[in-house]
Amino acid sequence: MRAALEVSYADRRLAFDLCWRVGKNPDEILSRAIPHTHDVVTAYLYYVMDRHREATGPVALQLAAMRTPADTQALEAASDLLIEAGKASAAAELWNLLGHTRSGLLSNGDFSEEPRNHGFDWRLIQQPGVTHVQLTPAAGHRIGLSGKQPESCDLMFQYAILEPGKRYRLRWETRTQHLASPAGLEWTAGNSKTDVEPTVDWRGGSAAFIAPAALAPLTLGYHRPTGQPRAEGSVEIRSVSLSKDEP
Repeated sequence: MRAALEVSYADRRLAFDLCWRVGKNPDEILSRAIPHTHDVVTAYLYYVMDRHREATGPVALQLAAMRTPADTQALEAASDLLIEAGKASAAAELWNLLGHTRSGLLSNGDFSEEPRNHGFDWRLIQQPGVTHVQLTPAAGHRIGLSGKQPESCDLMFQYAILEPGKRYRLRWETRTQHLASPAGLEWTAGNSKTDVEPTVDWRGGSAAFIAPAALAPLTLGYHRPTGQPRAEGSVEIRSVSLSKDEP
């Protein structure tokens, strides 16, 4: 099969199917049947992401090591699958191979780059009545609420690699426009939910939490306060950071 795939072209899925019918060991298939050529490894990555997701990690890492910029989209999708499967180590290694370095425990905490919506970067959630605007470099990110957003919705989140059972502290700097108090904005980290105070000037906030798992999302959401209409205004975030909260 390896010899056949070395000279193959076009659709290779039938060949990959045969590999999986003969043997069920993903590592053996990758090492013995899949030639180390870019086209074949790329095709095989799409195949396992579709049909055998448990095999995604080693294939994605092999493709990422070839350092081909055109593979970024596929490899970022692979990183999402690894995170969903709870494979923190493989996901982090792949993210680093893609050149997406993390400063500390978070990626892009100062929003100096447009969020990639994949892997360990910010995921901006598209909701009716919600707009996302990337501000000038290193100036932050703005989220607008039109008053037609859902009464309860997530706005953005990022996965962090943590030590389960350890205490951490999430910190942020925000300012708001035309939002009453309470604004209905809150950060969720583990079992902790902390309000974001409305203020026209930059203000810092923080929340301590216990890591529930090795991979956990840190989420900014909106929940309409009881007795208030849905918010119309915006919040700007210029920094978010995460650190261990030692006693």
